[in-house]
Amino acid sequence: MICLTSLLRITGVTNKDFSLKYDCVAMNHHGVIRHPVRLRRKQPIDHQSTYYIVAGCSLLLMFINVLVIVLKVFWIEVALFWRDIMAPYKTQNDGKLYDAYIIYPRVFRGSASGTGSVEYFVHYTLPDVLENKCGYKLCIYGRDLLPGQDAATVVESSIQNSRRQVFVLAPHMMHSKEFAYEQEIALHSALIQNNSKVILIEMEPMGEASRLQLGDLQDSLQHLVKMQGTIKWREDHVADKQSLSSKFWKHVRYQMPVPKRPPKMASVAAPLSGKVCLDLKHF
Repeated sequence: MICLTSLLRITGVTNKDFSLKYDCVAMNHHGVIRHPVRLRRKQPIDHQSTYYIVAGCSLLLMFINVLVIVLKVFWIEVALFWRDIMAPYKTQNDGKLYDAYIIYPRVFRGSASGTGSVEYFVHYTLPDVLENKCGYKLCIYGRDLLPGQDAATVVESSIQNSRRQVFVLAPHMMHSKEFAYEQEIALHSALIQNNSKVILIEMEPMGEASRLQLGDLQDSLQHLVKMQGTIKWREDHVADKQSLSSKFWKHVRYQMPVPKRPPKMASVAAPLSGKVCLDLKHF
């Protein structure tokens, strides 16, 4: 069936024409078709509404872009704020005893000043901030290991019962048997068993002469350094070394788990002395 169309143009329409009824008649050799028609006024384009819609969409896109930039720049601050406000002291149900096991080099090539600096950082600075101010429970070799215990067994059990493994990396470090054993157990727990996460803290020297050499580390540890980087600690660049608002401690807290107990808000004892956090009855 062939359908023919024709365009009818009406000019000079008045308001009176909109109230009238018209008959449209189509006629051919098959017959006549009649259909009533009424004129309808075309709705004018609302330019103001279109402007509001375009402006609203533009503002929404601008707000989303600004929000993405702010979250990207201040993501750590936002995550820590959410952790502190919305989920304070979330209970851990993983059966772990410690929030972090600290692995640090105890034998150095070179002056004893480097050794003392690392030991002070491990035995005093870390516990003072993470335990007393943040409520974490650390396990530190040399502070929590009682004399007469099987060091290898207790170290392995402590690492397996820790949610994080904190590596303190220092320049001119030598791999003593104890340090190498701790590295092997911790990296196996993190990379193979996927039982914990690793936090890498790099002790930067005050001079430019001696820095941490990546080739001094084990292959698996080198891989972690390349993949996730290190959190750099440099004493002369930290105005308030124990302030939670400093960039260093924000990065450390961000990588640590949610603390399950309130902070003590008290200072720790001497750098190389402290309470025993290793509960030997579990081993």
